[in-house]
Amino acid sequence: MAVQKYRNPIQLTANAFNQASVQKFQVLIFAFIVGSLVLSLVMRTGALTDLSGTVVALLGISGIGAAVSQITYTPKTRLSFENWAWLQAHGVLKNQEERGPQWKDLVLSNREFDVYKLQTAVFSVAVAVALVIDGAAHLVTFEIPPTMLQILGLSQVVFVGGILVRPPATEDLDKALTRLRGAAQLYNEAASRGTDTDENGKLLAGTSAQAGNLVPINARRQYEQLVDSAIPIIESTLEIEVNETALREAPLMEELCTPKRMFDCHLPTSRTDRTLQR
Repeated sequence: MAVQKYRNPIQLTANAFNQASVQKFQVLIFAFIVGSLVLSLVMRTGALTDLSGTVVALLGISGIGAAVSQITYTPKTRLSFENWAWLQAHGVLKNQEERGPQWKDLVLSNREFDVYKLQTAVFSVAVAVALVIDGAAHLVTFEIPPTMLQILGLSQVVFVGGILVRPPATEDLDKALTRLRGAAQLYNEAASRGTDTDENGKLLAGTSAQAGNLVPINARRQYEQLVDSAIPIIESTLEIEVNETALREAPLMEELCTPKRMFDCHLPTSRTDRTLQR
């Protein structure tokens, strides 16, 4: 099953969130085509061939672009450990390994069409086709118009620049999750005391003889309101689908997720979990 999965080349372009990366796709096609042409020439002639400056530039642009985009993308999607652990303990983030990288990821960002990704993909494929048509015998003399190289380089710069100028969405998400965790704790505290919260989210004084059985209606409503506002922030920032049912039931799980009973919670095991932790 694993071998069949990786027959699809898009699987090799997966990023830390198990989504297809257009930068890795560019590196993959250029490295594969140039490597295949060199290997075929070696098998026919028994000698290595030199590479033109254009071919070296193509490999360098794609490689540097992929590295820089990874460096700039990771800090934009890094959560605090406390909020990451809370999301994973309640299984709020759906398993991205089940979804896997898809071809549409090459032209989508935050589930929206990305013209910069499209530009990179289109020109990369065009140059790759030119490489294949020219053949291994012309690797030393292969050239493309300088403007084409400039477009490929500019596409990388614009894409990385777009990541850098994004608003601090992860910081906003951290604040939203902190408020959400606080509302969940308040709900549990109100339920354990058999009381509720007022309209301002303050815990009402006093306890009830039915402590532990009373449902704090106000506290629950306030938590639900925070959930409604947090879901789009989580999905747009992390580009991961939210398990809405798990998030809405998180307050009910708080008592299970104590240090003595962590086996009752969803522990982080996937690559997505480890990336968010970092």
